[in-house]
Amino acid sequence: MDKQEPIEGCLNKKKIILEKLAANTETQRRFIPKREMRGLRRILRERDVLMEELAAVNRELARYPGWKIMNSLALRLRELTLKQQEILRRAGEALQEAIMERNRIAAELNSKRTARNIKNRYVNHWLVRARGGRINEKG
Repeated sequence: MDKQEPIEGCLNKKKIILEKLAANTETQRRFIPKREMRGLRRILRERDVLMEELAAVNRELARYPGWKIMNSLALRLRELTLKQQEILRRAGEALQEAIMERNRIAAELNSKRTARNIKNRYVNHWLVRARGGRINEKG
């Protein structure tokens, strides 16, 4: 049983990190429609730290061969696997929302740029007449 205690500790750490990742993903999904890039960058930095912690826990669990087949841990392992899949699904949805928002921003910028180009190059160009345009004019 002494071999099971560090594995349970690692699984507890993993569960806590997954809960933090789930909360981070939900926060990220709130920032996307608001277009708050500073807050979104902060959330993504926090997510990177959590992912590093999760990788460290997974490396620690890899030191214990055969722990996945222990019957006493099967239920917790299944719970953690389902949680990971849910987080991956929600993160994928957040990524799709971010891509759609990026495309909307690009379309807005493109329409504004096009309108500005039309105004500057075609409309205002004919309003102001350059001096010296008619060299042979008397007067």
